[in-house]
Amino acid sequence: VAGWGKLRGELLNKVMARSGSSPPMSRRLARGSRKSLRMNLLRRLFSGRPGGPRAPAGWRGYAIGDVHGRLDLLRLLVHGITEDAAARGPANNLLVFLGDLIDRGPQSARVLEFVRTLRLPDFRIAALAGNHEEALLRILNGDDDLVQTWLRVGGAECLKSYGVDPEQIRS
Repeated sequence: VAGWGKLRGELLNKVMARSGSSPPMSRRLARGSRKSLRMNLLRRLFSGRPGGPRAPAGWRGYAIGDVHGRLDLLRLLVHGITEDAAARGPANNLLVFLGDLIDRGPQSARVLEFVRTLRLPDFRIAALAGNHEEALLRILNGDDDLVQTWLRVGGAECLKSYGVDPEQIRS
């Protein structure tokens, strides 16, 4: 994308400045040095910090997001989470679905039903709506202007999972 290199550098400088990192990068830095600075920034942003967010004593949290209609992968994740929780010992476990359960993949309807009916011993389960669920809810509530965009970003696959031909809606 034309101009992305310059924008990327500006964005990185802003992120570093807001995160309390070293002063903005100079264009004089060698390419390897810039890459090293970026990697260090990402490590700091995504690593645990002393005094950072912690679960209350006796609680353990798990999160799943961006399933996008892939029941096969969702089942594997849930299985892995239950195995991890069992291996770690007793706790109050929380499993949060972070949204974007639907669209793109072939099994949106089955994913929603799986999450809706999921019961795991020693787990509390919560599901949040993502932008894909929000789009579907807006369409179901009469926002016809959003239909064509939604169909292009995975809504067609969602409709198919419910036995609806997207071509009926495209026209």
